[in-house]
Amino acid sequence: MPIIKSNENKIYQLLSESKIEVTTMHNRCTVVTVQLKNGLLLAENATCLDENNYNEKIGMTMCMKKIKEKLSILESYRKQWESYNN
Repeated sequence: MPIIKSNENKIYQLLSESKIEVTTMHNRCTVVTVQLKNGLLLAENATCLDENNYNEKIGMTMCMKKIKEKLSILESYRKQWESYNN
């Protein structure tokens, strides 16, 4: 699922204010955790089948894409909730 265009700037703002940690586990798994300013914690992982082909940067890119998609969904929910309550 692509990032919803109307949420794109907000997502980048949220990420710029977040604590992001990238870890390699077992020589072939990238784990990315993002703690938003409000304390919400999101985590994703990407695993390579062969550790000889493992690249942490590629894994991080894949994880961040998934995290941005999650944030896009959460931001859409927030906007819909605000609209519903007005």
